[in-house]
Amino acid sequence: MVQHLSVILGGNAGAQLALKLPLPVSASTVLRSAQALTVTPARVPEIIGVDDFALRRGQVYGTVIVDLAQGKPIELLPDRSAETLAAWLQQHPHIKVISRDRSTEYEKGVRMGAPHAQQVLDRWHVIKNFREALERQLGRDRQTILAVCQAKVPVPPTPRTQSEELRYEAGQQARQGFFDEVRVLSKAGYSQRAITRRLKVSRGRVRHYLSAQAPPQRRHHHRRSSILDPFVPYLEERWAAGEDNAAALLRELREQGYPGSRKRVAQWVQVRRTHPAKNTPGPYRTTAVRKRSVSPQEQPPLLPGEADRNLTLRRLVWLMLPDETTLRSPDRELLTAMKAGCEAVSHAHGLAQAFMHLMRKRQPEALTGWVEQASSCGLPDLVTFARGLERDKDALEAALRLPWSNGPAEGVVNKIKLIKRQAYGRASFGLLRQRVLLAA
Repeated sequence: MVQHLSVILGGNAGAQLALKLPLPVSASTVLRSAQALTVTPARVPEIIGVDDFALRRGQVYGTVIVDLAQGKPIELLPDRSAETLAAWLQQHPHIKVISRDRSTEYEKGVRMGAPHAQQVLDRWHVIKNFREALERQLGRDRQTILAVCQAKVPVPPTPRTQSEELRYEAGQQARQGFFDEVRVLSKAGYSQRAITRRLKVSRGRVRHYLSAQAPPQRRHHHRRSSILDPFVPYLEERWAAGEDNAAALLRELREQGYPGSRKRVAQWVQVRRTHPAKNTPGPYRTTAVRKRSVSPQEQPPLLPGEADRNLTLRRLVWLMLPDETTLRSPDRELLTAMKAGCEAVSHAHGLAQAFMHLMRKRQPEALTGWVEQASSCGLPDLVTFARGLERDKDALEAALRLPWSNGPAEGVVNKIKLIKRQAYGRASFGLLRQRVLLAA
């Protein structure tokens, strides 16, 4: 009984349930019971999937090998190196098909340990990598694209308090300073690696700043719903009537059932002020209200259905991936404006539509032509993506022909996360392996 509890629930939860049975044991005893169990080696099929999972997120990773037909884990390896995977594969020479993501380590490990096996790329990861490459490519013309979109779908400026506005401006100045410094060092002959060491930042950030025409703006996250939202129509009515005292408005909202804090109401009032409040101390009256080019009452209207739209490159990229005929009318108009205003978008959109079509329709015969076209398109990030596909072309063609994908492996990784969280992240790799394989 204790052994079953140890596999299903882990130490603390298993010990708590054992007390109710009653079967009083400690959490340590429950875990020792799991470690004492013998794991019967699972039959290794001819078709497997390989994926990584985090032992310590961002630092230490392991590898899980999955039976794709049954969706069950076969083995857990302590790292995700090519040598470890190759050594395991050499012990099972009968494996014929191996599904994986685009990890170069796994590609190398399969080539070393099972050169006869057919590698199959995971289609979801390929599309995800293409979307990321497309987003990086559009990031090179960020200012032009967003200016076109702003003209087509006006987005009102985000209301900010004075302190928020000051922090935003300081951050933008810091980004501009870093952008200028990177450009100066590059013109002085420093390589990307040398700039990385000198400024103590990641190489990816330096490469991103060198490829951009202007420093990137801070991302504006989608506005979340607020506890104040149901009362906003009443606040706007009272504001239009001339009531600008936050305390008075709060008292009126309390009578209507508002359960939130005073700070929320005060912030709503502050970003709409055009003159200081009557009780603002003299020394602060000149800085109590910052000048804004567009007041909340003068914000331009949005297109129908666009009230919650956040015009970031990531959202705009998603307009380029679906079939254009399936887009809503406002989205189709916005995409047309993007293509007319930026030649890179027009070129990239054609490549995106062709790639998504061959992925959806499973057309391996069209892959070679697309890779050649993308490799000579002159868009650096898409050229890099196409060259990467050239290396994995056989595996991608197999993914378009065969029904296998790494979906079952991703499901097993989710189950591993659950078991890890039951142990609060303190279990060793050996115990984690025991519980995952026994639970399967």
